[in-house]
Amino acid sequence: MGGEFRSMVGYLSDMSQTAVRVSERDLSHNVEPKSERDQLSTAFARMTANLREMIGDISERSGSLSAASNEMALTSEETGRAIQEIASAVNNVAAGAEQQVRSVDDAPRVSDELAEATRMSAETADETAAAAEEARTLAREGVSAAEQASTAMRAVRDSSVETTSERSRRRPSEPFRSSKRAPRRPRTASRPSSRRGTPL
Repeated sequence: MGGEFRSMVGYLSDMSQTAVRVSERDLSHNVEPKSERDQLSTAFARMTANLREMIGDISERSGSLSAASNEMALTSEETGRAIQEIASAVNNVAAGAEQQVRSVDDAPRVSDELAEATRMSAETADETAAAAEEARTLAREGVSAAEQASTAMRAVRDSSVETTSERSRRRPSEPFRSSKRAPRRPRTASRPSSRRGTPL
């Protein structure tokens, strides 16, 4: 009787130590049932096996979750880069649209400046044409004046030649006519008549 009691106390002490190991997360100790009727040892053995399997599943799933997290992180990073590229492209498109808007706004001003430049060019061309026409007119007038002067010079030259020829043809005995006139005699004052009129 005393031996069975000591055997039961030893058995309960072993189960207590097994429970302490399990509570400290030590599942390395294998529990061996004493017999088929040893339900406590069988329960401890089954609990330890189930805990090992559960921890293994958790560890495996943790690894899968970690891998998925890493993939998600990479995907998130790639997504972030893609979002940045999209944002940059949107900013470029916005800048291009703004430039197009400025170009459209500047188009009327450029057209006005072009029209003004064209008008000024036309006015300059008209002024140039007018100046050229005036120069042609002055040239024609100069040519006409030169021709008139040349004609007058030829006329003077011909007149001088005729005068010289006329003088050379005069006779030597022809008296020289003086251009001076003879002095006039002074008139005598008329005396008053001595006759008196007869009274009526």
